Amino acid sequence: MTTTCSLPIRLNHLVSLLGCPLEEHHGSLDLLIDSIHSLEEATTGSISFLQERRLLSALTTTSAAAVLISPDLVEKVPCGYTGTLLVTAQPMQEFMQLLQMFKPVRASSLSGISPLAIISPTAKIGINCTIGPHAVIEDDVEVGAYSYIGSGVSIGAGSLIGEGTTLYARVVVYPESIIGKHVIIHAGAVIGADGFGFRFQHGEFQKLPHHGRVRIEDHVEIGANSTIDRAMIEETVIGRGTKIDNLVMIAHNCHIGQHNVLAAQVGIAGSTKVGNYSQFGGQAGVADHLTIGDQCVIAGCAGVHKNIPSGETQIGSPAGNVKEQRKIMMTMQRLPDIRDKVRQLEKDVKNMLSQIASTQTSTTNTVQGRAA
Repeated sequence: MTTTCSLPIRLNHLVSLLGCPLEEHHGSLDLLIDSIHSLEEATTGSISFLQERRLLSALTTTSAAAVLISPDLVEKVPCGYTGTLLVTAQPMQEFMQLLQMFKPVRASSLSGISPLAIISPTAKIGINCTIGPHAVIEDDVEVGAYSYIGSGVSIGAGSLIGEGTTLYARVVVYPESIIGKHVIIHAGAVIGADGFGFRFQHGEFQKLPHHGRVRIEDHVEIGANSTIDRAMIEETVIGRGTKIDNLVMIAHNCHIGQHNVLAAQVGIAGSTKVGNYSQFGGQAGVADHLTIGDQCVIAGCAGVHKNIPSGETQIGSPAGNVKEQRKIMMTMQRLPDIRDKVRQLEKDVKNMLSQIASTQTSTTNTVQGRAA
């Protein structure tokens, strides 16, 4: 939805603009709404949303006038909330529509090709592209139609950029890289730099040449200041629909499958293969030459050092199966008590041994006395 609305607005009018009928409502629809906020930041004229059971307690302290809520949570709403509840099957989706109405994204002032852009005469630029000032597009680059190339972007020779792709300011695409359709790459990301490959000879590190490339498939999103290194010989691949957060590092020769999610500061070392639909929490690290299966979950800060079969969840460092790791973590929490018990047992054993030794000495003296 791209419709905008004038504020304040009556709640019943706002509901009609959503275009998605409510299952029911509790409270008045004759309210004036002047803002959209989270439950924590809401004011007396705000509309908000709730779809997670664990956040129900926030309703006792929020000032929101109205809250979009899923049907399964209505009966569990604490009595402290006196505003209006708007019951809908997808409260977050409706909230996102409202967000576009209340706070539409400001359109870029750039349009067309800036005269300050540097474009090789052998480059091919599709129709209706936007290319910002100081962008550099080298020889034999192809940019698909309806693409957006931001200010200061650098696209190396022989690279291919698919249609409808967005490269925000200062993205660097090294030569021979392939970027698919409808890809979004945020500011400062680097695609196709040399991998971190060296060999130690004659007392020094010698650089290994990297003649491969990076291939990014359609509908991928890559966060700000993330880096994806080119392969040594063949390809580093990011599969269709994968979403990569800011400050993520993917090394040379990696193959990341389709529809994966990698949170901030994930690092994946060289030649590792990841299947489809897996999730990586923030700061997770994966060693080189490993295979991660489909639909895996790697928790934040996990350190993966061995292959992971499909469907498994791993936590900890070194990472392990979630059930086993939780047992280990619970045991570690008890270590101070276990240590104290062991120390007490050592004292008890020492006392027992001392008593036994004393008893043995007394018995020996008694026997010797009788013998005499």
